[in-house]
This record gives sequence, structure tokens and C-alpha cells, in this order.
Amino acid sequence: MSNPKKQLLLGKKIEQEHRNTYNLIKRYVKKYGKLPPDYVFFTSIASDHLREDKNYYTKLLLYVENKSMEEINTLYHQAEIEKKEN
Repeated sequence: MSNPKKQLLLGKKIEQEHRNTYNLIKRYVKKYGKLPPDYVFFTSIASDHLREDKNYYTKLLLYVENKSMEEINTLYHQAEIEKKEN
């Protein structure tokens, strides 16, 4: 199914999984008068996906991005290092 209109309709339906993130941003802007820091936004999006499937990112990397488990583990370790540096 490559019809752009159908793809958009499907996407709009599926992406409602991010309603919690949308609401978080609305509350943050109302309280602080500005957008939240990017790490708050990205953490919220990641949490949305993990509520959907606790292995969401491993599956995404394996089956969509065609990464090996070795590549996934390398990415994980890089993320751990970056987290410690920040």
C-alpha cells in the first residue's frame, strides 16, 4: 500500500501513541512559557514507544535498520558513555 493519503491516515492514527508526550509539552509550555529541553522530549517519545513494546528499540534496530546484535550493543555502550559525560 503505497498510496500517500492512506499512509498519512494510518500514520496519524498510529502516532496518537505520542499523546502523552504532546500533553507533557503543553503542560510544560503553560508552566514555564517555553518548550522543554530536548532530552525531556526525546525521553518522553522513547517512553511512549517502550509502553508499546518493551523491546521496541532492539526490534527497530534489528528488523528495520538491519543492525546486528554487536552493532546494537555498541550503540548501547556509546549511549551509556554519552550519558555519563552529560
